[in-house]
Amino acid sequence: MLRRLLPLLVIAFLLMPRLGAEDRKRRLSGWPFALVGGGCVGFYDGFFGPGAGSFYALAFVMLCGFNLATATAHAKVLNFTSNFGGLMLFVLSGKVIWAV
Repeated sequence: MLRRLLPLLVIAFLLMPRLGAEDRKRRLSGWPFALVGGGCVGFYDGFFGPGAGSFYALAFVMLCGFNLATATAHAKVLNFTSNFGGLMLFVLSGKVIWAV
């Protein structure tokens, strides 16, 4: 399913070049955005991982109304936080092979 979805998203971005060019009306903010955007992308990131930053950016553009530059900056923070949280989980559970 994922192999079918990603090309469609790329085509959608190509067909809508003005998407994310400027700030728009916010659809969700605060906790609702955290639960919907963060929950969905976080679930995807936990199982698959690659492309999660793009999905975070897309969520910020579509749901929060951010322009693409602001959305990308926020997505990088969330992506780092997600990766750091995963690292801490593995470190605390003793699953890190430190010799590598």
